[in-house]
Amino acid sequence: MSNLQLMSHALCPYVQRAVISLTEKGALFDRTDIDLANKPDWFLQISPLGKTPVLISVGQPIFESVPILEYLEETQPHPLHPA
Repeated sequence: MSNLQLMSHALCPYVQRAVISLTEKGALFDRTDIDLANKPDWFLQISPLGKTPVLISVGQPIFESVPILEYLEETQPHPLHPA
């Protein structure tokens, strides 16, 4: 199991942004697709608004695609932003 876990929905364009960043950076991550019409209780415990994407890193959830992208840029190799 990877240290990075991405909670996603197959049709969410915001999740795709995180997947692209993780892939381009070569980061190992586990992806779990959530049925947003039938959200599991464990998901609602980590995402009180019940939205995706959520990235779990070192046990801490990070919500929304922009903060996830910023976190990945700061913590993962292979920067995607110019210096």
